[in-house]
Amino acid sequence: MGSEMCIRDRQFVEVRARVEGYLENMLFEEGTYVTKNQVLFVINRDQYAAKADKARAQLKKDEAQVRKAQNDLERIRPLYEQNAASRLDLDNAVAAYETAEASVAMSQADLDQAELELGYTIVRSPLAGHISERYVDLGTLVGTGGKSLLATIVTVSYTHLTLP
Repeated sequence: MGSEMCIRDRQFVEVRARVEGYLENMLFEEGTYVTKNQVLFVINRDQYAAKADKARAQLKKDEAQVRKAQNDLERIRPLYEQNAASRLDLDNAVAAYETAEASVAMSQADLDQAELELGYTIVRSPLAGHISERYVDLGTLVGTGGKSLLATIVTVSYTHLTLP
């Protein structure tokens, strides 16, 4: 007749800040159980929201430049074909359109990065478990210039083995 053995495995997961800012809110109590994706900390969002707003405005501006450059190109091309505009005029219009399109791509990338950083101001639990320790207080500067380690989550799993 076999016997049973239970193995308990504890895993410690560190919760870290991915952006710099002052810790504005903590939405848990030490020792409590948290679920995966539960909001644990909020880092001040103001500078990241402003950066995203600025990137969004720049993208709109660049999109307007594309429309203008496209309209200019559409006006110049038939004039060039009728010998009423020079090859230089056409080349300049093509270059302006391509430059404007590249600016849109760069602005979109800047906006994507700004929105990603804004999202990092909400720190969520990467898994379910118990908050064993927190290492920061409200008002602490966290992130790259401050403390990045915010808390530790402990998960416990059990494995039951039947031995011969």
